[in-house]
Amino acid sequence: MCKDESYANLFKNPEKLEMGNQLVMKFVLPEYVQDVLNGNVYMKQLKFFKELEDGQRGDENEGTWRQKFVNEDTEITSKISYKFINNIQIASFTLLDKNRDFNKLDDNWYKLKLDVANDLEKIRGGRDAVILNAMDFNQSLYQTHQKSPDFTWSMIEYTDCMQEDVNNDFRMKHIESLIFIKDNFFASQRELRLVKIGPDTEDSIMVKLMGQLRMRRFKGSTLNLKKFKVHNRIFM
Repeated sequence: MCKDESYANLFKNPEKLEMGNQLVMKFVLPEYVQDVLNGNVYMKQLKFFKELEDGQRGDENEGTWRQKFVNEDTEITSKISYKFINNIQIASFTLLDKNRDFNKLDDNWYKLKLDVANDLEKIRGGRDAVILNAMDFNQSLYQTHQKSPDFTWSMIEYTDCMQEDVNNDFRMKHIESLIFIKDNFFASQRELRLVKIGPDTEDSIMVKLMGQLRMRRFKGSTLNLKKFKVHNRIFM
């Protein structure tokens, strides 16, 4: 991740979503909401999520190269962790697409699809939600990278990590970006991941996002994602 081009990940997404048709959602504990509204992002070491005993958020295979070798009589699975796993700090956001994830109610209003709402409830855990304008957010990420070259981001690419053709082709192509690859099991999270390289002595850091960000808070105690509606202007 030492090359500048490795940071140029403008909302990289295999579905090629169109800019201007998304919003960004961040689930936040109430005591940290004001930090987010002030443009501060709390990041945790990647190894925290490897060790997290939570079937929806925890993933023991974070930053891990896994490969399966099969012949007529034998099947062998190997796992190798990313070398700098203790230096990688991450923060997770959710990228929602107007056409994919919402039902259009009229020219102005969109309602979150029921299956999407159910997916997000699995990872929300009763937390508050902060909604951000995706175009503002994207510009902010670029500005933040200009100030801190060791800061990057990308959409997570979901795949069947144990397929042989995936290991031989896909993973070899993306070997430098294993931190942006996860199993299909997690695809419902629609994760946009922020990454910063930090000292291995710190289990968390705070990053200040640059630029202007339009945001709105929804309190977890009153938020019902199954009835969640947004105005069209949030996508602009």
